[in-house]
Amino acid sequence: MWTDRSHNTYHVTRSSEDVSDADPVKLGVELLATLDDASLDLATAIDRLETVTDDPHTTREILDTAELRGVIDREDGLVRVLSGEFVRFGRDVVTREGEFTCRRCGASISTGYFLRLDAGDHGPFGSSCIEKVVGRR
Repeated sequence: MWTDRSHNTYHVTRSSEDVSDADPVKLGVELLATLDDASLDLATAIDRLETVTDDPHTTREILDTAELRGVIDREDGLVRVLSGEFVRFGRDVVTREGEFTCRRCGASISTGYFLRLDAGDHGPFGSSCIEKVVGRR
């Protein structure tokens, strides 16, 4: 749980909503809120947001919304994560067996890792890509 500058409270919990139905702005803001990185360069942040959308206008809207809500702070090409949330792999990441394509690298995978956010499940990712997306590697 975290509270933004407008005193809105957010919880990162499991959801059964499918990613295809998720609002990309909401999903992207929640993704930024769960990054393990205290700060990262803008290019790395955009690389992670490209798992949500490849539309530059939507990416800008995600960054602007996240900054407005106090999730991140941007300055001199750096993005600082202010939320204090992080991903717990036993609770916030689930695996599913099947035939998937990793949203980050495009590889074919048989075990998909999905990040569970209020906006919906985000994935699938391979085992190393999920770690990169949330900032563990």
